Amino acid sequence: MNLVYCDYIAHVIVSNLKANDTDHLLSSVSHPELDLTNEGSFQSTKKTIKVKDCFGKKYTVTVEEK
Repeated sequence: MNLVYCDYIAHVIVSNLKANDTDHLLSSVSHPELDLTNEGSFQSTKKTIKVKDCFGKKYTVTVEEK
């Protein structure tokens, strides 16, 4: 069995975006969102992070196993 580190990588990305935004260019960084079905069941290990900059522009950072 191989381990998948999507949770860990997403956590590191969020932590670093928040800690290293010394110029305060980001207005928000979300917690990693799970990839769930419409019924709420686990679909994959993919994690999505929503980021908004100080000008209101939105970004999506995706971590997924390949």
